[in-house]
Amino acid sequence: MNGDPMDGRPILEEDLHAYVDDALDAPRRREVRDYLDHHPEARARSRPMRSTGRPCARPWRRSPKSRCRPR
Repeated sequence: MNGDPMDGRPILEEDLHAYVDDALDAPRRREVRDYLDHHPEARARSRPMRSTGRPCARPWRRSPKSRCRPR
């Protein structure tokens, strides 16, 4: 497997955010995990998304004390 999603949909930046936010369904989560296993540059880009341990991709779910900042 080369890390490309099996259903042909590309892995987008939004997928990486959803992955670290644990907001993907199980099949898509496996696809993104497999992609990250085969693409270290994408894994490196996703690391800062995990730094606060709080969801950042969905700003409407942020608490007032969240360290996530809008883009």
